[in-house]
Amino acid sequence: VQIDMMYVAVLWEQGVVRLSVPLRALKAASQETRRSLLLAMLVATLLSSVVAFWFSRRASQSVTEVIKSAEQIADGNFSHRAYLSSGDDFDGLVPALNKMAASLGEQHAALISERNQLKTVLEDMGEGVLVTDGQARTQMLNPALRTIFHADTIQIGKPVIDSLRYNELHTAIQAVLESGIKRQVELQIFTDNQESYLNVQVAPLKEGELVIGTVSVFYDLTEIRRLENIRKDFVANVSHELKTPLTSIRGFAETLAQGLVTDPKMTERFVQKIQKNAGQLQNLITDLLDLSELESGRRQLSLKPVPVLTAIREILDTLQERIHQKQMMVSVSVSDDLAVYAEPGTLKQILTNLIENAIKYSPEAGKIDISAEVSSLDEDRICEISVRDTGIGIPEDDLPHVFERFYRVDKARSRDMGGTGLGLSIVKHLVQAHGGRVGVESQLGKGSRFFFSLKAT
Repeated sequence: VQIDMMYVAVLWEQGVVRLSVPLRALKAASQETRRSLLLAMLVATLLSSVVAFWFSRRASQSVTEVIKSAEQIADGNFSHRAYLSSGDDFDGLVPALNKMAASLGEQHAALISERNQLKTVLEDMGEGVLVTDGQARTQMLNPALRTIFHADTIQIGKPVIDSLRYNELHTAIQAVLESGIKRQVELQIFTDNQESYLNVQVAPLKEGELVIGTVSVFYDLTEIRRLENIRKDFVANVSHELKTPLTSIRGFAETLAQGLVTDPKMTERFVQKIQKNAGQLQNLITDLLDLSELESGRRQLSLKPVPVLTAIREILDTLQERIHQKQMMVSVSVSDDLAVYAEPGTLKQILTNLIENAIKYSPEAGKIDISAEVSSLDEDRICEISVRDTGIGIPEDDLPHVFERFYRVDKARSRDMGGTGLGLSIVKHLVQAHGGRVGVESQLGKGSRFFFSLKAT
């Protein structure tokens, strides 16, 4: 039977059907099939290459974008955000990268804020601060430390001993670096011919148990030491001032009590001595109370216009007998209408102290000039009142100290005259309580001029 140009022999042999095709046709079909397969493989390869290239290029662009975003964040641009134009396998990475950038930005802002706060605290601290590393090299310091040591040459990264040449400080820092235990040391320094006292607290800086540096805080004790010395001097002076009249009173009183003095005139003299020393004690105690009240700020002044000339005349009337005894000449150059804002009693106390001093320290037939001048300062009228004498004068070295408590140029003479050594100190505090200033000019052997200023009406 012939089917489609092919001969097929159908044989029935023991139930078996045999089909046969010509070998040439089979070869031709096989070659055609091979060509088709090769073409299909070539097309598939080309297509897969194109697809792979497209995906590779897209992935490469995504990687490049992610790398650029990471570089922006690494450079400190924490506001930058990564972005991909289409979804791919990097869709999970981009949000994570942006979240990391936001977190880093918050942490960076917090660190900047803490650093600025620390910088502000350090710069505003009155105490000096010095930070060193593990080799005692300066790492950080604040302006107060430069002010304390008057040093602008302290260099970061240099050993502390090269800038601050104080062995006690260097020894304390080394001890803290070695032991990890804080130390305390006191320094006595001299800057610009001034003596200062410092208390230094040196503490370790640690990372875990490892000491990586130190931080030293410098407390200025100069004012405290000065006040301690003033207190000691004050106690010593008060003790001495009280002891002298008390010794005299006790001596005269014991002599009288034992009946050793029978002469009425001598007895009267002893009684006068007792009265004089008792009066000196009373004056001293009164001055001490006044000074304590002024220094504590408990004394409240009620200021009002006070005519200067009237106050001066009242004081001169009170002291007229003493002026007459020494045959002194007093001149007053003050206008009738001049007035200052003051507490009347306080102004008289100031003037009385100054005029009494002029009388005490001027020779017989000496001269005292009392004057007042008004000048303008900003929008205020300032009245300067001065008391000039022709007395013994004050040595130049003593001038800065005359307003200190218990300071006397001639201690023996001042005490014999009944002075407590507190009058000028009280004058200074009273004038300052009025918002004014006080001063002195003097030449040894030629006299002195004490002056103070108050606000004029």
